[in-house]
Amino acid sequence: MICKDIMHTDYIFVIGDDGQLLSHSFEQGFPSELLNANLLPKDNMITSKLLLTNKGKIRDFALRTAKHMPGEIHVGMNEEIFFKNMRDTLKTAALIMIACLALGFLLIYFISLSLSKPLENLALGMERIGKGDLDFRLEEKGGWEILNLVRGYNRMTKTIQEQTTRLRASEERYRSLVETITDFVFIIATNGKFIFLNPEFENITGYPAKDFIGRPFTEIFAPEFIESTVDRFKRGLSGEKVPIYEVELKHKDGKTVPVELKVTSLFDDHGQAIGRIGVARDIRDRKQAEEALRVNENRLEALLELNQMTEASLHEITDFALESGVKLTNSRIGYLAFMNEDETVLTMHSWSKEAMAQCKTIDKPISYPVETTGLWGEAVRQRKPIITNDYSTPNPFYKGYPEGHVKINRHMNLPVFDGKRIVAVAGVGNKSEEYDEADVRQLTLLMQGMWRLIQRKRTEEEKEKLQSQLQQAQKMEAIGTLAGGIAHDFNNVLYAIIGYTELSMDAVPEGSKARGNLQEVLKAADRAKNMVQQILTFSRKTEKEKKPISVQSVLKETVNLIRTSLPSTIEIRQDIDADCGPVMADPTQIHEIIMNLGTNAYHAMREKGGILWITLRQEEIGSDDLKYDLDLHSGSYLKLIVEDTGHGIDSNIMEKIFDPYFTTKGVGEGTGMGLSVVHGIVREHGGDIRVYSEPGKGAAFHVYLPLIESGTVEREIISAEPVPTGTERILFVDDEEQIVQMAQQILESLGYHVTPRTSSVEALEAFRAKPYEFDLVITDMTMPNMTGAELAHKLLEIRPDIPILLCTGFSELIDENKAKAIGIREYVMKPIVKDKIAGTIRKALDRLKLDT
Repeated sequence: MICKDIMHTDYIFVIGDDGQLLSHSFEQGFPSELLNANLLPKDNMITSKLLLTNKGKIRDFALRTAKHMPGEIHVGMNEEIFFKNMRDTLKTAALIMIACLALGFLLIYFISLSLSKPLENLALGMERIGKGDLDFRLEEKGGWEILNLVRGYNRMTKTIQEQTTRLRASEERYRSLVETITDFVFIIATNGKFIFLNPEFENITGYPAKDFIGRPFTEIFAPEFIESTVDRFKRGLSGEKVPIYEVELKHKDGKTVPVELKVTSLFDDHGQAIGRIGVARDIRDRKQAEEALRVNENRLEALLELNQMTEASLHEITDFALESGVKLTNSRIGYLAFMNEDETVLTMHSWSKEAMAQCKTIDKPISYPVETTGLWGEAVRQRKPIITNDYSTPNPFYKGYPEGHVKINRHMNLPVFDGKRIVAVAGVGNKSEEYDEADVRQLTLLMQGMWRLIQRKRTEEEKEKLQSQLQQAQKMEAIGTLAGGIAHDFNNVLYAIIGYTELSMDAVPEGSKARGNLQEVLKAADRAKNMVQQILTFSRKTEKEKKPISVQSVLKETVNLIRTSLPSTIEIRQDIDADCGPVMADPTQIHEIIMNLGTNAYHAMREKGGILWITLRQEEIGSDDLKYDLDLHSGSYLKLIVEDTGHGIDSNIMEKIFDPYFTTKGVGEGTGMGLSVVHGIVREHGGDIRVYSEPGKGAAFHVYLPLIESGTVEREIISAEPVPTGTERILFVDDEEQIVQMAQQILESLGYHVTPRTSSVEALEAFRAKPYEFDLVITDMTMPNMTGAELAHKLLEIRPDIPILLCTGFSELIDENKAKAIGIREYVMKPIVKDKIAGTIRKALDRLKLDT
């Protein structure tokens, strides 16, 4: 309330531009009929109107206020009281007019001043308020009614000033809030056009806010969101409450910006919708965080699944990891290549499914020297991830790709490390958006997880392999021990066969059929002796001595042996150059090479038959030939080719065929050591071996052995000299009665006097009794109670000069060097023919004579 008591006829009130009452001087409530009693025409600045009220006639003056504060100020005065005062004054003046005309005029003058001056001041104040000067105050003086009016005016002005100040402060706060808020605030009229946009609009969309004022709001929305947004706009105008929703806005750079919209309607005083006001919040960071969380969850799921792939193959593991990497980075294609030990060659291992489907290249190489690779090799050369988001941009490392290759527009690859060594390179390409460090991080973590699984799997496989090798080695050791025992017993049998055959041949005439038959028995026994030698070689119990040999002769003998074990469905064809030079080698090991390769060929053809080709020729290896991965020096080589027409070797196992214990044969068909042994022997002899094969087209093994420039090749010399004889006394000891009897006959046929014993203990007693009645002792090695070596040691204690000949089928306890170290003169292996035993006896006895 501005005035406490309006005193019948005086009042003042202010209304806004919208017709709403802002302030008044009535203390007991504002008369609502005054609100529309004297409406000021829009084109007039001031007007007055006589109003008839229950308190009499009131003259209402209306004045328009300033533009910055649109509205009207109304002042009312009681007309009857005003004019009654005027009339009373005039009457009084008329009575005394004549007597005091001058005084009357003066009184009228002062009365006019007392009434007009306050009204002029009031009009002036109203004018200044209209101009916005709310600090102006009327001087409080004059009559009681005028003073009351002036005070009411001043109180009203103060109230308006306070309200205006608060309004301006509120407007300033609102403006600051709207202009500084990080959300995009907008107002849309009912026609769908923007009428207000705060500055954040430009920060979010890249467009200046002023450019979109008066334009349809649909122009800023991404096309796929326009229809749903228009529908929400219409429903909101109709009064429906629309919940918060997400859309994408167009950005000036051509991308889209995800925002969260919260919109509400604006209504007039009659409840009619006049527009929509809303707030759009930029949620790019939230979306990126959600995407990062989604990608992390997918990566963790992929790693979890990877860790469960303990029974999967290497290809299954890498294929899964690669497809997961393509998915995590939102790529279209991907690849994985493994690096060799010295980081010079990349071997392509896997392509993603879509890449393989798109690739039309006819010749797809597998291995790539790093120095020849283009842009994709930079990850190795720089040892860090490489991102190329625009493949069309010129790049000095870009070397193009062959016709039919997958087209690449974006590419990212990175090295996979094991410690400080690069073990693989993983790459992805053709993402719809640019690659960034988040993609690098996700692919790196996934590939590291894959490599850890591969390493763990390899460690477990290696452990299993070592356990298997240990078991196999123990088995081989047991077999070797068994083979040695078999060799010993079999040599004793052969010794008897050869000995009795030779005795029988001496009893039949030359040229007779019986003698020919006995000669064949000797040949068979000699072949059996060679077989025993192979058994001993297999058990690794024989010494390897390299000497100049002719491989042609070894090859001939071995082929004959192979031929006896092949079925008729397999034909052997040979192309052997008889003029090939010698090699420095162990004949037994060369025999083993040919036997193993021939046996492999047999297994490859045993079901359907075929042809076994054996070729031997001399070949010069030059520097150009060494380019084809031969681990040799330039020079002359003997080249042995063993080729079959069998089922061939699958490319997946080609690299494993020389690994120890690797075999494709069934249980009981092979140890997996054959080719490993061959490879070891060839490398030990300074050569190399290569295999060439295609599935279904057979296999060819090429063996290279270095030729020697000179050397005497040992050849079997058949002597025509008579068998040496003698008359000396021999103590013969062997626990086999049959051998003792046979040896006694042979030695006595040579003229010697023989004292036979089947017990080493009895032999020692006989010698101790008469040590000088014996000129030579021949003893077996393996005997019960006392071995031949122990017997020899005791005999030499009794008579140090006695010559002893140790004859054994096989023993792990002694060899020729150990035998001679304890004083044994000669060391011979059973079975031994008469000519050789006769020469050895004579050699030992003659040396004794020379020494004495």
